[in-house]
Amino acid sequence: MPLAIAPTGAAGLVWFGGEVALARAAAEANIPFTLATRSMSSIEDMAKAGGVLWFQQYLWRERDLSFELIDRVNKAGIEALIVTLDVPVQP
Repeated sequence: MPLAIAPTGAAGLVWFGGEVALARAAAEANIPFTLATRSMSSIEDMAKAGGVLWFQQYLWRERDLSFELIDRVNKAGIEALIVTLDVPVQP
């Protein structure tokens, strides 16, 4: 059965380093971890956690900033880009 850990940007609010802990647990379970656009941890720190990493990208009005973020994701070796279009305006 295909599994992945969905974007959990708030995990860093609940537990210091929560996203890194989730990424490490996903790596131990051999499933992908999806880093959220609004993550509390940096792309680069998450890449150090190891395992299979995906990135969930909300596209911003400032498209150049979106593309810069995607470049960072690519340089960090994250394997998949998931483009999210479900929120037309900021909450």
